[in-house]
Amino acid sequence: MYLSVLSDELCLDFPETLPVLKGWGVDHVDLRNRIFGRSFTDLDDKELSLVRSLLDEHGMKVGCLQSYLAKTHLPDAAGKKTEEDGLERIITAAEILDCRLVRSFFYWQPARKHHGRILPKEEGGQLTENRNTLARVVEDFLPIAERAREVGLDLVFENCDVTPPEIFAFLDAMDMPNLGLAWDAWFWWDWIEGQGLAEDEDATTESIIVCAKRAGCVHAKGRGSIEKMMRNPEGGTYPSVPYERVLGTCKAVGMKGPVSLETGYHNYINNAGIGDRDELRQISENSLQLLTCLRHSWPFAAGSNVYQSARPKPPKPDRPYENDPVRFVVVGLGMGHLRSREVI
Repeated sequence: MYLSVLSDELCLDFPETLPVLKGWGVDHVDLRNRIFGRSFTDLDDKELSLVRSLLDEHGMKVGCLQSYLAKTHLPDAAGKKTEEDGLERIITAAEILDCRLVRSFFYWQPARKHHGRILPKEEGGQLTENRNTLARVVEDFLPIAERAREVGLDLVFENCDVTPPEIFAFLDAMDMPNLGLAWDAWFWWDWIEGQGLAEDEDATTESIIVCAKRAGCVHAKGRGSIEKMMRNPEGGTYPSVPYERVLGTCKAVGMKGPVSLETGYHNYINNAGIGDRDELRQISENSLQLLTCLRHSWPFAAGSNVYQSARPKPPKPDRPYENDPVRFVVVGLGMGHLRSREVI
C-alpha cells in the first residue's frame, strides 16, 4: 500500500507534474489526463515510451491506469465494440508502463444526481434489485473481463454513480480473481451518511471491512478532509471521511495497491472564477494538504487486527500535563540506601 496522485490533479501537464510530486516525496503517479495534453489512452506507442522515460528519470512508477473503460450505461453492440477496442489500447499502455492495475467501470452508470447516494425515488432502480439487469450487465462485460484476465490485468471498479452493494453484486456474479473495487472513500462515506448509518459503529465497521477486503486501490478526495472543500453549495458541510479507519483496515487486510489523491480542488475553485496563477497555487496547496492529511492517518504499525482497525478509535483522554515539560525526575536505583550513597 502506497501513496499516489492522479496525473491531472495539479492542472499541470505531465512533465511539469512529476518534479512537483517527487518534491513531495511521492514515488507513484496514476495516469488519467493531462499527459501531453491528452488522456493516456490517446497516446501512441512512442508517446507512451516517452512517459516511461520521464518516470524512470524521476525514479517514479505508475500506481494505477485510471481509465474510463466501460463508463457507459447498458450500451448497444456498437458501444460495446468501442469499449472492447479501447481495452486494447489500455493493454498496450499497461505493457509499456509496467502497470497491471486498471480503474474501470462495468456498463452500469444510471442517471443519479448524487454519485451513488440513492434517493428514495431511485431505490427500485438499484442493480441489486434487478436480477435480469444484473445478468445482462455480466454478459455484456464478460468479454472485457476475460480479455483482461488473459493478459494479466486487474480491473477495479469505482463506486462513482454506483453503490458499493451494486459493485459487490456484480463482482459476486462475475466470480473472477482479477476483478475488485476501486474504493472512492468519500463517495462511500457520503452513501453511508445517506443511509443514516454514519453514527452506527457496528454498521460502519462492517462496511469498512467489506470494502477493504475487496479494494485494489483507494481514492481520496479533498472534500472529505480539507475544511474549505467540505462546505457544500447548500450551506452545509460534506461528511468527513474517517481515513484512519479506512487506511488502517486496508493495511490490515493486506491491500497492495495505491491510495490515490483525487483532490478535486480544480473543480471546486473554477466555479469561483479565480485567476489562472492563483488557481494553480491553490490547487497545489490543497493537494499537498490532502497528502499531509493522509500521511497523518497512515498506519505505520505492522499487522493490526482487522476489526480493531475498522472500529472508531476511543476518544483521547484529557491530559492537562501533556504539554507541560518535566522539571524533576526521581530515579529508583533498586539497590538499597547504602548502595545508593556509594553511587552518589
